[in-house]
Amino acid sequence: MGDIKDVAASIKQALTSDPDRDLEFLARLFEDDSITDVGAGNELSNRLTTILAASSNGANNGVTHFSGIYAGCHDRGFRTDFKDPWPGFSDNQVGHFTTAVDMGFRPMNTFNALPWWARALAGSMPRSPFVSDSWNQILTSEDVCMRAIIGHEQVADSALNANEEAVKSATEYEVNLFQNALVTVTSSLNQDPNSTRTALLGIRIGSGQGNSMQDLLLSCFGYEFGKMIRSGTVDKRAYAARWIRSNIGGMKDRDGIFNDGVQPPSGTAFG
Repeated sequence: MGDIKDVAASIKQALTSDPDRDLEFLARLFEDDSITDVGAGNELSNRLTTILAASSNGANNGVTHFSGIYAGCHDRGFRTDFKDPWPGFSDNQVGHFTTAVDMGFRPMNTFNALPWWARALAGSMPRSPFVSDSWNQILTSEDVCMRAIIGHEQVADSALNANEEAVKSATEYEVNLFQNALVTVTSSLNQDPNSTRTALLGIRIGSGQGNSMQDLLLSCFGYEFGKMIRSGTVDKRAYAARWIRSNIGGMKDRDGIFNDGVQPPSGTAFG
């Protein structure tokens, strides 16, 4: 078994001439058997935790992932729907996707990274009498994450206090649209992102550096992917890699046949 930093470097070296190398690098991080993981969860949640630790720059409570093993990544291999229109400025889509995955996987980390006034924006949302206080807290943290994701495409990356301003920017209507769009992202393979994009229409997209519908769409897929790992809907590393290649890279699996014998989650349909 090996340290993820060493394995990641070897994967990058092996993919030097691969035109899809950024997407393939991301997929291989999930499926590689030689990476040492720690934790008490299932094999996929443990691997995701390892990836998150190795790709964070340490800022924002560790929820942004554009450095470490992700240094130098771009959007090669990502389907056109997810390619950033700001090449050379914010096109590390490996990091963008993983940051959204982190928010879906452990939303409290993002919640705790924001100042009190930013958290209060979602903290005033009605608390459900039908669930526990701890679950209400999760719902509140998820609301903050969705506001941050939406607002990130409305507030320029170069703006003063961009993260905090992003949380303030999203409206209740836009949060509801994003929630509806999440429902269109499933654990199935070969998903068409057009239905998700259609569900996101109505959310304002800014014209500043880093703002784009492509990023919002990618964040929607990443956030729901993180939620699926958190809930255990997807719990196998090899299937997670297939999901990434198929849905983020657009590499279709014919008739749901897996060369490595990995089966999809129970009840999963092939699109």
